[in-house]
Amino acid sequence: GNGGAEAVAAWTYTPPDTTPPTVTIASAPPATTVETSATVTFAANEGGVTFACALDGAPPAACASPAVYNALAVGAHQLSITATDPAGNVSAPAVVSWTVVAPQPDLHVAALTKNAIVVANKGTAPATVPSILTITLIGTFTVPPIPPGASVTFTWSICRVGTYSAIVDRTNVVAESDETNNTAALANTCP
Repeated sequence: GNGGAEAVAAWTYTPPDTTPPTVTIASAPPATTVETSATVTFAANEGGVTFACALDGAPPAACASPAVYNALAVGAHQLSITATDPAGNVSAPAVVSWTVVAPQPDLHVAALTKNAIVVANKGTAPATVPSILTITLIGTFTVPPIPPGASVTFTWSICRVGTYSAIVDRTNVVAESDETNNTAALANTCP
């Protein structure tokens, strides 16, 4: 025989990466908002990925976290985010949906006592037209336009025994975000 040493070859087999990444949305706009800009933060479960974002059915475009969108129209919006890893595997889309609504006022009775009533606007827009406030046993007041977060107080000196039932925007001239909180009642006694 030859008596020589045998040649030994060694190799390592690495199977191809066929597992797609997973995209997780960390923060997004609330389901309903008056904000016309949106910020969405997201991440993938593996490194080296590239992201693509598609807003409202537009073709996907390269993006990074956080994705910021401005000047959004009133209405429904949807953002779809995918990740592609270095092996070319594409994730299932992570999707977030929200609706931009027009700001609206929300007039309500913030306080009612035997001699005063406070009408406040807890909405996101000013009540731009005067409205009518009616209080049984007391009378009618004209509520001026009220900016968001502001209030108006009406007082009277007479005292009437009975139930004061107050209705703000009785004639419904102000389009409000919540029309169900316009009333209050107080069982009143006089000294």
